Amino acid sequence: MENASIAEILEEYAKYLEINNEDFFRVRAYNSAARSVLGLDFNIAEILKSGEELPKIKGVGKNIQGHIEEIVNSGTFHELEEIKSNTPQILIVMNKIPGVGAKKAFKIHKELGVNSLGELEYACIENRLAMLDGFGEKSQNKILKNIEYVKLSMQRRLLADAEETAEKIHSFFESIDYVEKYEIAGSYRRKLETVKDLDLVIVAQGESNVLDKIAKEGFFDEIREGGEKKISAALDGLPVDLRCFEKDDFYTALHHFTGSKAHHERLRGIAKSKNFKINEYGIFQGDKKLKVSSEEEIYEILGLHYIPPELREGIFEFREDLDFENLVTEEDIKGIFHIHTNYSDGAMALQDIVDYCRSRNFKYTGISDHSRSAFYAGGLKEEELFDQIEKIDAVNAENRDFFVFKGIESDILPDGSLDYSKDVLQKLDFVIASIHSHFNMSMSEMTDRIIKAVNNPCTKILGHPTGRLLLSRDGYQVDMYEVIKECCRNNVIIELNCNPYRLDIDWRYLQTLIKEGGRVILCPDAHSKNGFEHIKYGVYAARKGGLTPAHVLNTLDTDGIAGILKNKC
Repeated sequence: MENASIAEILEEYAKYLEINNEDFFRVRAYNSAARSVLGLDFNIAEILKSGEELPKIKGVGKNIQGHIEEIVNSGTFHELEEIKSNTPQILIVMNKIPGVGAKKAFKIHKELGVNSLGELEYACIENRLAMLDGFGEKSQNKILKNIEYVKLSMQRRLLADAEETAEKIHSFFESIDYVEKYEIAGSYRRKLETVKDLDLVIVAQGESNVLDKIAKEGFFDEIREGGEKKISAALDGLPVDLRCFEKDDFYTALHHFTGSKAHHERLRGIAKSKNFKINEYGIFQGDKKLKVSSEEEIYEILGLHYIPPELREGIFEFREDLDFENLVTEEDIKGIFHIHTNYSDGAMALQDIVDYCRSRNFKYTGISDHSRSAFYAGGLKEEELFDQIEKIDAVNAENRDFFVFKGIESDILPDGSLDYSKDVLQKLDFVIASIHSHFNMSMSEMTDRIIKAVNNPCTKILGHPTGRLLLSRDGYQVDMYEVIKECCRNNVIIELNCNPYRLDIDWRYLQTLIKEGGRVILCPDAHSKNGFEHIKYGVYAARKGGLTPAHVLNTLDTDGIAGILKNKC
């Protein structure tokens, strides 16, 4: 068992404690212990299983250590299972609604007797929520609006969550010998940021009843509908459709079920204009079915360049000027920025981050802890920032093959100013300017606020520019086209935040950014070792936006990045 899994279980327990209105300090203790576990440079499970005594871990006392030992042995611990079984499901659901939170959810449940999402929605419509102490008409309307996001999240999953289910499916299909070929299609294959279901295209290994055989394996949690050519199942609560095709139809079926609908509408129009017909069973010229042995051949027959799955959204992929053969890959990334250390709300120390980046063959990293206004995230006071700068300089003096850029993620304050004086910011290599509060401004006010920050000569990167949290909240109201133009005029780089909850800037804006002459930087916004892995989701989004390595700043080597950052404020 990895330390990340142990930390995740401790955090889960802390969340259940919070949901049940338990003591604040107890909640904090388990969250603190989880952060400490994430930052360790040794594997807890390996030490415990070897019989050695576990070294002292910051914030882990006798009680929590007992829970950790139980987690390693059984994958959970008694108190967690007990509180889970005794927690009303509605408290968990309400806790996911922006504007509610654990304490308010507990109050709503106890005082209004709300036991379902529908009952909460009805209580808002009936104006009963506004009558509760601590609520009002404004908060009631906000909660009513945000209920829609929770409904949406019940229908869709983040790509990262769907990927976990997809990996289980891959493992299952690799373990059976009666399926010759398979692939997951649909929005998952197109790497859309959220996924409604998984679509599998299958070729049997000489079996006529392969889908029935799969259904009887007991792998899926549920078989909702069965047939010879299609079954509808579910795994981890995610709908999964499996369709079986003849071997000669595999690639046209894969292409068809990859989508999108808008892409296929354009493609069918092109096919028709050239006297072809295309569907899931093949590509036809008159009554003749043409043999196809790859997706590339489908486009070649129609006289088109090959369009990778990520781009098939019916938006810009049919343009002749796009370089589809050279889309950015994870291997192109030479280093990563927007990393939080344990100076603020990160779990890892500076040297641990350097060691991990080097193990990943990165050549540089950019440290950017939270600024002082983000007190809730341990934002750095000036003296703490200066101390960190000294430590980074010391690390750089000891390393010739790796470089740490000194930065800060500065809050953009409500008036558009940054969170430190110019004298302080001049000591850094870069400043990421981000909004973390006061989201409810009008579009003109928010646009002016961001543009003022972009015009600050200390700003090098605009962080998560729309502030969206996928399946949780929309971005704030902002004219992104004006912001993009202003960033390009001021040589400010726009972040593509790779956190799967954000993926912000939205890939749909990237062609506009390129047209204006701008570039992006892919940033994992990592707070722990797991966070570094999020870079792949940013790569997916960059590819969806048609970006090549030339458009992505951190495909440059160390000298190239240093050259971009050299003009300090």
